[in-house]
Amino acid sequence: MDADRLCWLTEGEPEDWPVVVWSSEGRYETHRTGAAGFIEGWTGGRVESALLGTMGPDLAPWFNTFRTRVDRCLILSESPLAHSERLEILRTALAPTADRGGWRSGDDEGQDHFATLDTDWLLTYDVSRPHQIRIGFPPEGAEDARRRLLAAVGLMGCEVLRITTAEGTTLPTWDTPTDEDD
Repeated sequence: MDADRLCWLTEGEPEDWPVVVWSSEGRYETHRTGAAGFIEGWTGGRVESALLGTMGPDLAPWFNTFRTRVDRCLILSESPLAHSERLEILRTALAPTADRGGWRSGDDEGQDHFATLDTDWLLTYDVSRPHQIRIGFPPEGAEDARRRLLAAVGLMGCEVLRITTAEGTTLPTWDTPTDEDD
């Protein structure tokens, strides 16, 4: 909901459709190439995008095969630890992890995106006020995700103030995934 998108401009024959980069702020740019050519060129540093920026040397391109995921958002209390310490604790508790990028705007805004390598969880640690952890996990991993993530939150010196779905519906507890989560 708050990410940039790659789309097609569906004019003419499908093999001629250009790629449109659509930013979360509503700006867009058109690239007269196919989707595979655009992605391969951008991740290889041969295609530039003012909206996506450049692929950094420490950030490897990544792609996920579609699979059903359950999304949860844990709204957290503050902690006496600095953001960098909390992030290190979180990633260590969920290790092994892989960096998926992020952004910073001053000391109190930003996001860190990463994934677990052994469980295929996708995470965002958002440092806005209040700070929060968003996680997407396969339904069969619900109990493991709950157990490991809540333990990590405790190590970070935080308490879970509220748990929501991706749509913002508050849950009384970290519940078992339902059909509504699909």
